[in-house]
Amino acid sequence: MAFNFTLSLNTRQEVVISAVSRGVVSTVPAKLMKEAIGDRFYVILVDNGVMCLNESELFLSCLKGVTEPEKKRKIIGGIFIDLFEKEALCIEKEAENTPNAGAVKWFLQGTLYPDVIESLLFKGPSATIKTYYDVGGLPDTLKLKLIEPLRELFKDEVRSFGRELGIHDDLIM
Repeated sequence: MAFNFTLSLNTRQEVVISAVSRGVVSTVPAKLMKEAIGDRFYVILVDNGVMCLNESELFLSCLKGVTEPEKKRKIIGGIFIDLFEKEALCIEKEAENTPNAGAVKWFLQGTLYPDVIESLLFKGPSATIKTYYDVGGLPDTLKLKLIEPLRELFKDEVRSFGRELGIHDDLIM
């Protein structure tokens, strides 16, 4: 399977951030971006309370008493975006007076085609299956522009792509 990934000249010269979760959907685009722009790419691991032994109070306190899955997804997505924007400011401050100085303008996401399909709103009897914070669930106030290189791929294609990139099987399975 052949994959094609290109970035505009502007993107290659700007700063990009991304979240990683130790899974294929975040690892593959992170590897792509690191190879494309090197030190102008920053990865953020956010403890959402279920990834590590020590649960994150921020996520759990915001979800306390919330039972509706769609509402939970929106809350979690909003928290993630808030954290990424705060981290972007920290990255900008740290990079001042270095060759990597500049505003963080881009947010890399591992949006897959099934995420897009499940989040689409159609007129008629069909309803949204579920909202993903990265597909139509982002706040209007988001200052970062999105890069979604996997948006038209299914997970099995992303795994294949990860193998081609030399990513260890433990991270792509």
